[in-house]
Amino acid sequence: MRFFTLLVVFFITAPFHCHGQYEPFLQEGKLWNLLYHNPFTGEEYNTQLTINGDTIVNGHLCKKVYENNASQVKAFLFEDGKKVLRCWLGREDPELLYDFGCEVGDVVTLSYCKVLVTKIDTVEQRGHMLRRIAYSVAYDDDEFFEDHGYCWVEGVGSSADMLSNMELPGNYYNFRSCELDGEVLYDYKVFYADAVHTGIQPSEDWYTEYVPFVEEGKVWYCGYGLGDGTISPEDPHGYGIACIFTMSGDTLIGGESYKKVACQYEDFYGDKEQHYYCAVREESYRVFLIEAGDKDEKLLYDFSAPRETLIMAYNDYRFARVLAGHPYFCPTRQVEFKLCELSGDEVQLSNDLGLWFEGVGAIVINPFACELYNNNEPKLGRWVRVETCMINGKYRFQMEWLNVPTSVDSKRMKAVSSDNIYDLQGRRLSNTKRSNSQMRKGVYIQNGRKVIR
Repeated sequence: MRFFTLLVVFFITAPFHCHGQYEPFLQEGKLWNLLYHNPFTGEEYNTQLTINGDTIVNGHLCKKVYENNASQVKAFLFEDGKKVLRCWLGREDPELLYDFGCEVGDVVTLSYCKVLVTKIDTVEQRGHMLRRIAYSVAYDDDEFFEDHGYCWVEGVGSSADMLSNMELPGNYYNFRSCELDGEVLYDYKVFYADAVHTGIQPSEDWYTEYVPFVEEGKVWYCGYGLGDGTISPEDPHGYGIACIFTMSGDTLIGGESYKKVACQYEDFYGDKEQHYYCAVREESYRVFLIEAGDKDEKLLYDFSAPRETLIMAYNDYRFARVLAGHPYFCPTRQVEFKLCELSGDEVQLSNDLGLWFEGVGAIVINPFACELYNNNEPKLGRWVRVETCMINGKYRFQMEWLNVPTSVDSKRMKAVSSDNIYDLQGRRLSNTKRSNSQMRKGVYIQNGRKVIR
């Protein structure tokens, strides 16, 4: 059991904003740090939006928003209760930007889309208790709501540009932090943090039973996501199984006890037999690996300190393990980690290298190789992904969990087929084949599912 005594003390002794106290969005001097990244051109730079001064627009007292201290106002905003609205010069009616007072099941109409509120919880950061609102989107007059993991956070806005609560074509902004009077109020982790309750007692969401990676009898069923729809317990959604890893039996290497892992992969080995693949052991939430034919032990996974960003390396290639959280889609409450590139020591959130899942490992590439998607050629000659992971007939993971709607009734979430492609931050990137061919390799969202390109 991961048990953080410090958190218990914090909840009992430290003051914080209760859920009932609204955290205002508009405050004089408030500053948003954003990263602009265009995945097609490679253009990337940091920018800032700042609230500075008041003015009257169409009879409304508005706050003025500037970008990088430019002389021209970028936006005029005002707050009405828990709603944030934007005024335009020459337009009589303001447009709704955020509604932080909405409830689950509400359909909120914005200027260019409708959002269906699917889940509401509370997150804590730096003593602020903030309402987090997850939602799905329907564009224009469409009645089909697409679920791509968008959310608002009270007082912060969206994970993208503060002036658009979802990503619009050409808008490739990524929220980094929000400041007031030189003090950081919130950073990007607020969108991925575990939910908490607002009472004095700590939430169960803070304390989750660690799911070990190394377990006797665990099986990873992997494929390419190109199945013919044939259903089985190992492949409940018919994505197709091509490669199977089985953890069974013990061995001693250098005085340490390891579990043996066998691989059955006809496309690679040329037969349907199980072949010894590697040996693994686990210690203090860290997984170590010795590959077949090798004597050196490597660190494969580090699931420790889930709220911290860790700098790691595979074969001298450094990367960051970031954005840990309990995904809404996961019924077993395991932690998901995102992997990102580094520029020096700075984490490049827009450059994805893969995903780890507690107890399962890498889910979009080979879970038993020190590999990063888009960084090296796959050891097995072809990229495979984990369709399911099972032990004693129970699921540790299903790829379809990445496509499960949140707490709203699934009858209200209609299926939709679309060519639109989004990144893991929910930014719409492209809907043309020509643009798709120009995209970096990585993990994206299409038709509500995470896909590899």
